[in-house]
Amino acid sequence: MTEMPPSVDQVNSLMVPDDTYRSDSCVPTRPTRSSSDVVSSGMPPSEVVSILVQHGCVDLTNRIDFGQCGHTPISGGGSGDVYRGKFIQGEEVAIKCIRPYLPPGEENGQKFLKRTARELYLWSLLKHRNVMELLGLVVFRDRLAMVSPWMNNGTLVTYIEGNPAVDRHKLCVDIASGVAYLHENKMTHGDIKGANVLVSDDGVAKLADFGCSKLEKTSALRFTTTETALGFSTRWSAPEILNESKEPDQTTDVYALGMTLLEAITGMIPFPDIGNNLAVYNAVVLQGKFPPRPEQFPSFGDNEANALWAIMLKSWARRPAHRPSSFAVLNVLQGLGTSSASDRAPHQFTDPLPLSQSLDRRYLSRQSPMQSPDSMHRPIPQNSSDLLLGNSGSTESYDAATPLLPVKASQRVYSGNKWYKITLQLLIVSIVATIVFYTMASISAADCTYSQKDAQELIESYGIIAVSSGGNCTNKSNPRCTSYEGIQCHTVRRLEELSSITRCEIIITGATETGHVPGEYSHGNGYALNLRKTSCLNSYIRSHYKAAGTCLLTDIGNKYCDKTSYWDVTYYK
Repeated sequence: MTEMPPSVDQVNSLMVPDDTYRSDSCVPTRPTRSSSDVVSSGMPPSEVVSILVQHGCVDLTNRIDFGQCGHTPISGGGSGDVYRGKFIQGEEVAIKCIRPYLPPGEENGQKFLKRTARELYLWSLLKHRNVMELLGLVVFRDRLAMVSPWMNNGTLVTYIEGNPAVDRHKLCVDIASGVAYLHENKMTHGDIKGANVLVSDDGVAKLADFGCSKLEKTSALRFTTTETALGFSTRWSAPEILNESKEPDQTTDVYALGMTLLEAITGMIPFPDIGNNLAVYNAVVLQGKFPPRPEQFPSFGDNEANALWAIMLKSWARRPAHRPSSFAVLNVLQGLGTSSASDRAPHQFTDPLPLSQSLDRRYLSRQSPMQSPDSMHRPIPQNSSDLLLGNSGSTESYDAATPLLPVKASQRVYSGNKWYKITLQLLIVSIVATIVFYTMASISAADCTYSQKDAQELIESYGIIAVSSGGNCTNKSNPRCTSYEGIQCHTVRRLEELSSITRCEIIITGATETGHVPGEYSHGNGYALNLRKTSCLNSYIRSHYKAAGTCLLTDIGNKYCDKTSYWDVTYYK
């Protein structure tokens, strides 16, 4: 049966009043009326639509071919259903209707209408390559709905399943660019996950679904407050969201961004081995666990994979203040990947919020952390050198298109066809850079130590449980004795490696070289591991290491394993 379009009376009851002038482009002028700056639950639907149109939302009701719209939703999220629709001209579109989450009733229906209007308005403010475009609003089956372009490629995970060879680096950059754009304009998304990332026909990832979003600065249109508990996506939510100790903000967005980047790499949801959300809650909130490191990082080399995993771990830091900003995540991603420079579009912010005229344009001069390769493996900045600031918005970059030699020098070399000269120069530059890098890395590793407070915070951010120690080793000058007051940075980072590789709960009893009790303790460069309370780790060591003094996390055997780059396992059967 062909669906009929709304009657004239139905349309007029929900459409813009006659005193609003509409140009041929359907962009209305705004009547001077102060009351139109606030949307409240008591407003009739027609007035809500009128206000939205006055504030930049385009009414597309008369352009929809209702007879060609689907009768059942083709997809549905936590709060809305999406129908396949068509414009009269034949272009396919997606029509999103917010699903009622309140009991039937006039008051709840008005709150439901206001919530739809709020999402419409916030979405209409966004204009960016990596944000799904809002085409306008529509009155669809007596409900206010949102219209966006139809995405044949579907969601992020669906796209990866159908295109396993796709450039994951590009997808990660797209996602982070969209999040950084929102944050630059003081907006929190609130529900970042793969299901809310759609991929266009030309392979561009775009953020969608702004039902949980909020604007952190004054906007031209305001909405009265409705106290309604909205849901969240457990596997992507930060611990403070799961235990309801904090409202969504940019730090919780960054946590979810890290989980979504993990989806882009693996093509699977976070914690795929955990069957239900309650178990995920227990793992994240009660046990402080992270997802395991993926075995493969498609589109990334080994060093790039390490750097990507490091920034993902940082985004999951237990303490929100220790997480990087979305801009820092984006900066790291833009420096990684195997795509050629010509394949990467430069990250640019386009003008969002045309009505508020209060766009924050500080991105081009934004100061963000510049990190050394060694510091990229830390979950949070560890010392003052990690907090050096640089210009993240600079238009200068060094990539495949940047000459390594001054133009005049290179012209002299090529003019004589002496290719060996430039080869020799490049070789010398490469050798010198390698020597400098490893020299600085060695110096940094040798000099890097943590205070007790910093070490404890890092351990907590790894989700590792620390209990009191009976050891008494506090002699910092003794290389075999490591205390909290002078523990080396690499030793702390080994704890994260141990947790990631073994996938076991790690319990340490403090920084001490004492406590080699048969069957109970093992130690690693100063940290005693309680094997009696950690049966998983106990089993792992039994199955992988047959003798006392073997080296965990390395293939090199050494009875004592007291070299700084090894993890010492002294296990007594």
